[in-house]
Amino acid sequence: VINPTFSCGKLKLMMPLVNQCIEAMLNKLSDIINDKNTEINIYQLYKRMTMDVICRCAFGIDTDMQNDVDNIYLQKSGGTFDVDVDKLTIVKLTNLLPFFITPFRYFYLGQIALRRILIRLIPVLSNYIEESPGSWLTNRVKDVVNCRNKSLTTNTIKRVDLLQLMIDASTYDHVKVRLLIYI
Repeated sequence: VINPTFSCGKLKLMMPLVNQCIEAMLNKLSDIINDKNTEINIYQLYKRMTMDVICRCAFGIDTDMQNDVDNIYLQKSGGTFDVDVDKLTIVKLTNLLPFFITPFRYFYLGQIALRRILIRLIPVLSNYIEESPGSWLTNRVKDVVNCRNKSLTTNTIKRVDLLQLMIDASTYDHVKVRLLIYI
């Protein structure tokens, strides 16, 4: 499904998105340089630009994280990757007792499901029960996918990103299967 995404033609279509991100970083860099006697943390600038490129090219999300220091997408993605999995108690237990992997997995998934149910039933709880960064990012991607699927019939302008290519491939396969059923 994703194979044609990385063809030369598809990558050329995504180049304007990448160029916009690079242009935003260069503008930010020139603003910093114009302010004399300022140290530049190039790592932070590259990290923001990289995440901006990923958000735009993969999901078509314009996050403006290069200008927003407190961008939620950057914070949540950082929170996802900052977790040292080897230090988690549940991982240590499953390393010692491998037969507990399946029950712990169901416990973890049940905990996520319980949180969703509680928040759906009592929306005020969302202020008190924090969503894990991975779940937050997954829910945002689900929202984008649902929005794209709803706009398939109404929107004639298609985005050029990885998500749209995957949606197009899945709808194409769905149509192909339906045609095979009726033939």
